[in-house]
Amino acid sequence: MRFFFLLIGCLFPGLLFPFPETRYPVTDIPPGLQVNADFIVRLSETRFDLKSLNHAEWTEHYVVTVFNEGASEQAVLREYYNNYNSIKSIEGYMYNAEGTLLKEFKSGDIIDQSAVRDGSLYSDDRVKIIHPLSVSYPFTVEYFVEISARKIINCPEWRPLDDYRESIQSSKLSISAPEGLFPRIHTERLPDDVSIIGDGITGKTWEIRDMKALEREPYGPGIKQISPVLMAAPANFSIKGYDGDFSTWKGVGLWMKSLYEGRDSLDSRFIENIRNDVDAETDTLVKVKILYRYMQRTCRYVNTNVGIGGWQPERANDVARLGYGDCKGLVNYTYALLKQFGIKSFCTLVKAGANSGLIVRDFPSNQFNHVILAVPFKKDTVWLECTDPMQPFGFLGSFTADRDALLLTGNGGVLVRTPRYPEKVNIEHSTAEIRMDSLGNASISIASSYKGLEFEEVESLLALNPEHLREKMKSLLDVPGMTLISVQLTSEGDFLPEAVEKLGITVKNYASMSGGRMFIPLDRFLEEPPLLKKNQFRKFELVLRKSYVHYDTVIIHLPQGFSPESMQPSFRFNTKFGSIASEVDSDGLTVKLCRKLEMEEGSFPSSDFDAFADFLQQLSRHDKAKLVVKH
Repeated sequence: MRFFFLLIGCLFPGLLFPFPETRYPVTDIPPGLQVNADFIVRLSETRFDLKSLNHAEWTEHYVVTVFNEGASEQAVLREYYNNYNSIKSIEGYMYNAEGTLLKEFKSGDIIDQSAVRDGSLYSDDRVKIIHPLSVSYPFTVEYFVEISARKIINCPEWRPLDDYRESIQSSKLSISAPEGLFPRIHTERLPDDVSIIGDGITGKTWEIRDMKALEREPYGPGIKQISPVLMAAPANFSIKGYDGDFSTWKGVGLWMKSLYEGRDSLDSRFIENIRNDVDAETDTLVKVKILYRYMQRTCRYVNTNVGIGGWQPERANDVARLGYGDCKGLVNYTYALLKQFGIKSFCTLVKAGANSGLIVRDFPSNQFNHVILAVPFKKDTVWLECTDPMQPFGFLGSFTADRDALLLTGNGGVLVRTPRYPEKVNIEHSTAEIRMDSLGNASISIASSYKGLEFEEVESLLALNPEHLREKMKSLLDVPGMTLISVQLTSEGDFLPEAVEKLGITVKNYASMSGGRMFIPLDRFLEEPPLLKKNQFRKFELVLRKSYVHYDTVIIHLPQGFSPESMQPSFRFNTKFGSIASEVDSDGLTVKLCRKLEMEEGSFPSSDFDAFADFLQQLSRHDKAKLVVKH
C-alpha cells in the first residue's frame, strides 16, 4: 500500500482503472464474522506519514458492510478539518449485497458544514459528510480520503473496534516518519497476532484480522474499555511559535499554560458592578462564590473553537465584553475575576463525560476535552464547572468527578484527582402517602429529595417551565388511571446540592377488589434496577458505575371498615453489590412500609453476574408483594 499510494499521488485506483463487475460481495465474508454482527469492517487502511514537526499526510481506505437499518450510521463518512488540517480529496462508492456498484458519490453528494452547529457562534472546525441512502440491506460503502495537516499535537488514534456487534475482517494502521521524529506509541489490548512490520524507527504497521463481533451485555464495560487502541503522540512540536514537549505531564502543562499567558487581563470597568459585594466579605470562600455566581449570571456558553487548534482561550476582556465563551474561555475569565481580588486558582484540563474512560497516566499527551477551574484552600480544593449557568457552586457531578485531571501551574502540569462522590452522599429519600377509598381509588402525595449524584436524576427538569414540567412528570410516572393534581420542584445547596420534588396525584382503581378484599400494590413508587436474566456464559466483567442509597417510605391509609389481612414480612438481604432492608408495620388504620436500598459501585468478575441477577430478583420479588386488606 505504501508504494501504491506514492505511485498514484493524490489519485485513487477507482480513477485510474475500471472497477471489476463486482466488489466486496457479501458472500466473500467468512460466515463466522457474520454471527451477531450488525456491520462488518471489510477493510480499513490508515497511513500516517509524519513529514516534519509541523507537517503530516494521511490517507484512509475504508470499506464497511451494513446489515440492518440500526447500523446505517456506520456507513456515513465524516471527515473533520480546520485551518490546520485540509482534505485533499474524497472518493466514495456504494455497492449492493452482490457487490454491484450502485452509486459513485460526486461532489454534489458531499455536505460541507460547521462541525459544531448547536451552541456555537463561530468555529474553525468543519466537517465533510457523505450520507448514503439505501432501500435494501445489506449494502457496502467504500471511501478513499487524503488529508494534509499543518499541526501535529495528536496523531490519529487507532481504535479499530468502534462498537459492539461489529466484526472486523481487516484493519491496518501504518506510521512512518524521518529518523528521530517517530512518535511515541501506547497500545492497549491489541491481540497477540497483530503484525508489526518495519524497524520501529522510520516505519511500522499494525494489523488486526478476523475479529468477531462482541455482544453488549447488561452492566458491562463501555466499548472503549475493552477494545484495542493505539495512541500516538510526538514528543516535540511547534505551532505558530508555541513550541511544546509532551514527553512528560510537566511539559504538557507548560505548553498549555503558555497558551493562557497574557490573556487574563481584565479592565476594571468589567468588575465595578461586583466590586462592592466582594470587598464587603471577609471570607474568601464567600468571595469565590459571589464571583462564580456573577460569571454565571453575565455569561453563557458558546463554542468559539478558533485560533490555535481550539486550545487557546478567548481573552478575558473579550468574554466580559461579549458575554459568552467556550469552556476554556469561561474558565479563563473566571480565573481573571478571582485574580482581580487576589484569589489564586488553576485552569485544569479534564477528560469529561460520564463514560469517557480514564486517561492513560503513563502516556503524557493531549487526552483532554474540557477545562474546569480549581481554587485551592488550606483544607480542600473548590472545583468550578463554568459552562452551566444552573450548576451548583462547587459541584462537579458525574461529568468530571472522580478522574485524573491536569492542573496548569506556572511550573508545568500536575496530575490531580477530582472529587469522588461516595455512596453516603448520593441519597434519594422518597415518601408516598396513599389514602384509599372503599372502591380502590387512591389520593396520593409524594415528597422526594435527591442529593449528591442523585441530584442529576432531576437536574434537567429544574430548567423546565411549569407547563413543560407537568407534561414531563406525567410521562415519567406513567401510572394507569393517574391524574396529576400538582407538581413542584425546587433545589438548594452548594457542593452537595439537593432537589426537592412534591407531587399530588389521584389514581382510579389503584387497588383491585375481589370478594370483599382489596389488593393494594406497594411497588408503584419504589424505584428499582431492571431485572436481569442469569447468564453463566457471560464474557465481560460486571460494572456498577454509581453507589447510592435510596430510602423509600410508603404510608397507606386504609378506608373505614378495612383492616390488614396479609402483609409481607420484614426482609433483609446483603451482598457484595449492595443490600436491601425492608420493614412493614401497622396500627390497624394505616400500614407503613420502610425500605432501604444500598448499591455499591465497582467492577466484579463475570462469574459474579448470576449472583447480581439474583440480588435484583430478590428485590423485585419482595417489592411486588401486595398488601391485602379485608372489609
